[in-house]
Amino acid sequence: MKIAILDITSRNAAQYNPALCKALSDINKEGGVTLVAPKLHGVANGFKFKKLLTIVPDKWAGGEDRIKRVVRAIEVVLNYLFVFFYLVFKRPDVLHIQWLPFVEFMGGEKYYLMLLKKFVPKLKIFYTAHNIYPHRLSGGRKEAYIHRFISLDKYIDGYLVHLISAKEELSGEFNIPQSKIFVAYHGIYVAENYLPSEHSFSDGVKRVIMYGFQNKYKGADILIDAICLLPEEYKKKISAKIVGLATDKDLYSSCQEKAKALNVEWINDFVSDETLYDAIGKSDLILLPYRKISQSGVLLLALSFHKPILTSDLPSFKETLEGYPDEYFFKSENPQSLSDLLKKFIDGEINLDVQMKVIDNLNEKYSWHNTALNTINAYRTIS
Repeated sequence: MKIAILDITSRNAAQYNPALCKALSDINKEGGVTLVAPKLHGVANGFKFKKLLTIVPDKWAGGEDRIKRVVRAIEVVLNYLFVFFYLVFKRPDVLHIQWLPFVEFMGGEKYYLMLLKKFVPKLKIFYTAHNIYPHRLSGGRKEAYIHRFISLDKYIDGYLVHLISAKEELSGEFNIPQSKIFVAYHGIYVAENYLPSEHSFSDGVKRVIMYGFQNKYKGADILIDAICLLPEEYKKKISAKIVGLATDKDLYSSCQEKAKALNVEWINDFVSDETLYDAIGKSDLILLPYRKISQSGVLLLALSFHKPILTSDLPSFKETLEGYPDEYFFKSENPQSLSDLLKKFIDGEINLDVQMKVIDNLNEKYSWHNTALNTINAYRTIS
């Protein structure tokens, strides 16, 4: 079976693409795996890499300016054209698409898929729904997105999702038969080239961290409000750090003064992996106060550090953290609930041995080999 993994915008360039393609190639040795994308971080280990055109500078990552969006769109159109001829010439058995950027705001990709089906009739097309809906989508835009997404279904042979709850939601929201949707749990990200440093603090302060690109749905404001609600004696016992660029400028501008007043350090910038991993390694607790998410790469990286984790009680988090006691989740969009749980953490009322046992088990469950095995089985199921 010849497999082509397409990430037209390299949104998964850093760890997901190389980890998935390596695991797939270990299983599918005869047919081989080719990653088709503008970028690959690291080297192609066991798989082939077909590089696409790159005209968007790295410093534009996460940008929302109109000019930047136009340049990105031009890049995607040119790359789609190249990919079309590449697929017609190479004739892979499976095209596995990671993202469909145009369907998020204007559509048009159904015509592209229609042409692929016409000129490469034996091609099986799969799509990974990393998120059920694009972030920051609401109201009339949501209805338009549903219409555009449903129009693609006749050209897509199968869907991959990362959770059982995501399978049910994708089927319910878009009226897609569950027989076309397959669950392949997202593998755990590993902090490559990270060597834990021995550190100890004797000040009795608990160090908590939140990291990743910061948008409204990730809840940095909820964390800040939760710390504000702590009694004064507890505020002295906690040190919070937010590491990640706020792609939502209104979010940062509305929170920065309150964050400073509470001594919450917000590194509102890109940071190197080395800097991020060092900050996570020196923390006592990792926080994810998200308002919504289908699956979180932030959480899957956090698991690899084997540190205590507290998240909001979203269904996707509760499913991913299978085995976590219910009382170790706080209510989504509820700063008081998070504040109460932080007090318990500071007071040592959370059983960290229970958490560590669960996290150790999850590191085995969410292996990339299992992810690839489930993905290959999905390809083979669709005739």
